[in-house]
Amino acid sequence: MRFTMIAVLYSLSFSALANFPTITAKNLSLNMKDNSGVGFVNFLKYNINNISLTHTALQAQVKKYPDRFIVNDTETQIDFQYPLDFLNNFSSIDLHELNLVSQGDIFDFTMEKAVLEIAKMNYEIEAASFNCSGKVSPPKTDDGPKDAFDACTNESNLLMGKLTFAEDSLMEKFFRGIVEASFKPDLKKWNPFRVRYIHNLNLDIKKSKLVGEVKIKSLIDIKFKMEGVISYLENTKEFKIELTKAKAAFIDVKKRIFKELTKLNIKELRVEPPFIYLKIKGAK
Repeated sequence: MRFTMIAVLYSLSFSALANFPTITAKNLSLNMKDNSGVGFVNFLKYNINNISLTHTALQAQVKKYPDRFIVNDTETQIDFQYPLDFLNNFSSIDLHELNLVSQGDIFDFTMEKAVLEIAKMNYEIEAASFNCSGKVSPPKTDDGPKDAFDACTNESNLLMGKLTFAEDSLMEKFFRGIVEASFKPDLKKWNPFRVRYIHNLNLDIKKSKLVGEVKIKSLIDIKFKMEGVISYLENTKEFKIELTKAKAAFIDVKKRIFKELTKLNIKELRVEPPFIYLKIKGAK
């Protein structure tokens, strides 16, 4: 008799967890369009209700709903429930060679490449990695961090080799605004500062202090640096960033950053200088 298992109510509701869910994935690829597609992973291990489940060489159909993510192969259906509503912004997702380790106070992933379509614009990511440690020293309370997202504001790191985007996409307009603020060209005649991509991104958080830098590829490489203080607001499910410094080619562009972020008109993003609020859950 064919084994059939339905894993129901497996919650990836990070905002309600003190620890990250236990998942290990090696060499995962995923191709989705219009909320359905095909995925493949060489090795997948996860825990549900204290039961450890392992798959090797798993190829499965994937279907995304507003409140869940369902994976089906010939013998197994896995039902992941999660609150990451920002995935609804992607009309297509193409991931290659993603590796993930999530357990206790550790969340660590690397990815070779991803092509994401948002509002008919393609964004290509190369050589990305992210790691977050839930270890807090000293702890914010006697019981440690309140949840997994809160822990990431204590210590985490994001690296990205390259991010390429279409001309006139929101990302291109944002970085073009930074370039314009640093060089102030005569835009009435022409704009030589079309941004082609960004590269060598390094965003580092230690003890809630955020330091980031990235190179913006226009006619020349322009180094952009920023500093701030980050915290997680449990009641509104938002990251709160106080931007303290922002420079491009040695020019102060902090005011321009707030202006450009406001122009993006993204519902998950709220700008109240000197603070920036980023919502990670669809809570109203």
